[in-house]
Amino acid sequence: MGTYLGQNFLIDAKVRQYIADHILKLYEDLGCEALIEIGPGKGAITRLIKDVSPNFYVIEKDTTLKLHLNEILDPPNPPPMGTSNPPNPPLSRGTILWGDVLDVDIHSIECRGTSDAEKKKINTKKTLVVGNLPYYITSPIMRKFFSDPRLPHFVRNDKASARNDDSGFAGGIFMVQDEVALRLDSDVKKKSYLRWLLNYAYQVKYLKGVPAKCFKPAPKVKSALIELRTKNLELRPDFQSMIKFLDLYSPFTRKTLGAIEKMIDKRFADKSPGVSCDDKSLSGDKKIKSFTIPEHLRKKRLEELKREELGEIL
Repeated sequence: MGTYLGQNFLIDAKVRQYIADHILKLYEDLGCEALIEIGPGKGAITRLIKDVSPNFYVIEKDTTLKLHLNEILDPPNPPPMGTSNPPNPPLSRGTILWGDVLDVDIHSIECRGTSDAEKKKINTKKTLVVGNLPYYITSPIMRKFFSDPRLPHFVRNDKASARNDDSGFAGGIFMVQDEVALRLDSDVKKKSYLRWLLNYAYQVKYLKGVPAKCFKPAPKVKSALIELRTKNLELRPDFQSMIKFLDLYSPFTRKTLGAIEKMIDKRFADKSPGVSCDDKSLSGDKKIKSFTIPEHLRKKRLEELKREELGEIL
């Protein structure tokens, strides 16, 4: 956990050790087999967690940090004269994946130490992801790792067999903006769009606030650590239905669910007079999933819904 083209370096030794200890504990608690660190920067945390897993990977965009990371991850002997270094050299303590985390194909990462003949992919269902996330793209990163509809966590049990069962990430520990951390916590009363996505399959816990003075240069906002653990729940709403509902209702956070339902019905009626919005004969842009809001929930706002109440609607 370090920097990501403009982020801030963590310089507080106590906080660094706190993070490393929690990473090790969560890795062991979840029975993980691989560890991915996003944005290691100069390797402040990397130094402390490089031996946690035999399958350790760091994703970094800033190539000016190559010397720092190569030194920490203990590079092998130089290649023979006349040959060039591979793009992601197999360092003895870990593998560096150079590039933007949003562009990295996380489902094609291969286990360290496997031969070309084996080409075994990491079991992402037993992979822990950690990092100091760039505050301006926290949401896209979290969605990529923890709310991908291809993952088995988001597929009903009767369909899971048709999917790759080695896909869902086990959990994570992240440094994010404090305001974001508070909104994502599982116990928060007012729920954001991202909070709904993450809490669908994960328990999100606020671990610790981190003051600006713990970084260099000091950011203008307070930071915080959060922890994600997979939920062991079999009964949950259909993920795709939840996405459709959130896409329809989340733009109107100040309005009650009953008022939003009327707006959606009226909007559709104006465009397609005499046709029901959930008519199965419709297709493409004309098709809108209809949701009926129970009478006892009509005066609630989206952010006030409980998990079981969302299930009633879907």
